[in-house]
Amino acid sequence: MNQKDSVFHYLRLGEKLSMIQNSFKGVFVNKVETVNSYLDYPDSLEKALQLALSICPDTVRMPQWAKYQLNLHLGRALLQTGKEQNGIHLIDRAAQDLINMTRQRETQRPYFRSLM
Repeated sequence: MNQKDSVFHYLRLGEKLSMIQNSFKGVFVNKVETVNSYLDYPDSLEKALQLALSICPDTVRMPQWAKYQLNLHLGRALLQTGKEQNGIHLIDRAAQDLINMTRQRETQRPYFRSLM
């Protein structure tokens, strides 16, 4: 998975560049996308789960949408590794949080809604 045409290669490059730029958000987004990519490979589900769990303590400085995305991917990893109850709960919570976030944004921007 270290080949130059691999998504993992480019995600690692993005993470390294974000570290050089001191971009916590960039590092985090690359890690979340790596979790998402691992979920596409059945033999990497455990890697996805471990990486998602390792990211969780860093959620204090994370944007809200990113927390919800992480919960969605962590839920998928749990679901696919046989921890259905926890996985379904996290997926449901992430979906509800994203819906609430969207509704909140819509109510905060009435001008843009009237343009549609």
